[in-house]
Amino acid sequence: MFMKKWRQHLAAILANHTTLVAGLVLGWTSPVLPVMDLSYNEESWVASLALLGALVGAVPAGCLTDRLGRKRFLLTLSLPFLLGWGLIVAALWGHREKVFDMWMLYVGRFICGLAVGATTVAVPLYTNEIAEDKVRGALGVYLDMMLTTGILVVYCLGAAFDTLVLTAICCATCPVLALAFLVMPESPTYLLACGKPEKSERALRWLRVRREDDTEIQLELARIRSIVEHSTSSSTTTTKHGPANGHPNGGPAANVLLSDKEAAAQALQGAEAGGASQVSLAASAPASGVKPALKKMFDHVTGRTPTGKAFFIVMGLMTFMQLSGIDAVIFYLGEIFEDAGSTMSPLNASIVVGAVQVVANVSSAIAVDRIGRRVLLILSESLMAASLASLALYFHLRDDRDINVSENYGWVPVVALSVFVWVFAFGIGSLPWFMMAELLPTEAQDWGSSSAICLNWSLGFLVTNVFSSMVRDMGGAATYGVFCTICVIGTFFMAFLVPETKGRSPDEIQRLLEQPTRCLGIRSPPHATKDKTSKV
Repeated sequence: MFMKKWRQHLAAILANHTTLVAGLVLGWTSPVLPVMDLSYNEESWVASLALLGALVGAVPAGCLTDRLGRKRFLLTLSLPFLLGWGLIVAALWGHREKVFDMWMLYVGRFICGLAVGATTVAVPLYTNEIAEDKVRGALGVYLDMMLTTGILVVYCLGAAFDTLVLTAICCATCPVLALAFLVMPESPTYLLACGKPEKSERALRWLRVRREDDTEIQLELARIRSIVEHSTSSSTTTTKHGPANGHPNGGPAANVLLSDKEAAAQALQGAEAGGASQVSLAASAPASGVKPALKKMFDHVTGRTPTGKAFFIVMGLMTFMQLSGIDAVIFYLGEIFEDAGSTMSPLNASIVVGAVQVVANVSSAIAVDRIGRRVLLILSESLMAASLASLALYFHLRDDRDINVSENYGWVPVVALSVFVWVFAFGIGSLPWFMMAELLPTEAQDWGSSSAICLNWSLGFLVTNVFSSMVRDMGGAATYGVFCTICVIGTFFMAFLVPETKGRSPDEIQRLLEQPTRCLGIRSPPHATKDKTSKV
């Protein structure tokens, strides 16, 4: 499978070069903060300002990705990464004397955060548009895999170099990695939407490793053309059948997307008759009024439409991802081990946990298209709850019962946090990023993705900013108990509300979302049959 799809894997990995640098940004605080001797307030802002920047950076990223193109926008992100890391290097110039320019450090972290947020919008769009249905899950996992690889790299560099050298290496990483991505193709979907069918075909042939006389490329191009047409028309028209995205029967526009060779061949015949200009057919569509547009948006947000259900599920996935407390654990990992009195040094323990994350991501990439998304999400949330419960019990016995558990049970925090980050990276940490692109129809990708990622980084900023205060005021047991309770709630959300999307085409996923909400998680309809004659 990998050998046949190796170009898609290569393009997805290189597109995630900015994600690896984002991992450097997020993991940088763990080896650095313990040696900086900052106040609680200063530590909180150094850690959380990157997440605040990510929140701001995610807002315009969808629009900029559409204007500049997926590939060009990802390459452009090297500039804010370079500027942000440069400011951090300048702020740490007097680190040996414990003299830091805190405002320059804050600004540098914020600018790096801008690029982190934009990365999490642009990368899923690119990987989703270059991937075939059979490998879409594996390619989607690369985002979190490269993120955790960046975190592990910065942990290892922190053990080998001092703070200034570590930061300088991080600064030089992004422009070097961007050079490798230069040779990758642009998204075929984006090229076709821009009226460049020849370039789109060349990009698709390269990604699929197909010969020029291969008719399957023409069938797939016809399918992509249909997606672009209906996406464009649904953004400019509103039917009187309610917020149904331009479908003549009131269903979602994505339901007319082509999902088999026979339907694609029909679209191909129509495309050949009308030419490439069909991509812009919606330009002559009548403009929708303000009231229908507002009603359509209201129905989407309240979950009354398939798009609304998808939006609700995606927002739920992002909520439980961040409220698990993962960013706080990553940012304060060294201090958590130090506070727990673990027998392993905080730096070595951080490296162990970082390695566990990377291995978990590799396992997830292998399992996601075999086991399925929903099963991994349920396992992830339930095992995270169990590991946080054991960590809360450890702190309860140590702090509230005055039992010297660190002498004989100092390994418990290391094991508990290793299990926590393993199952997080295996499920809820990696799957929502590409499930967002799977669940949201094409016409909702820009506003839906930006909204979900803004929520993600908002919650990450909140959790990271209050984590130190929670531990100080509530104690470790109560703090981890709160996160444990959230993970228990998340387990039920995954079990009853999240549908299985493994191996389903966009058409099948949108049909699945037409089912009653109570059926999404517990009674997913089977895959469509080959002849597609009956509804799923």
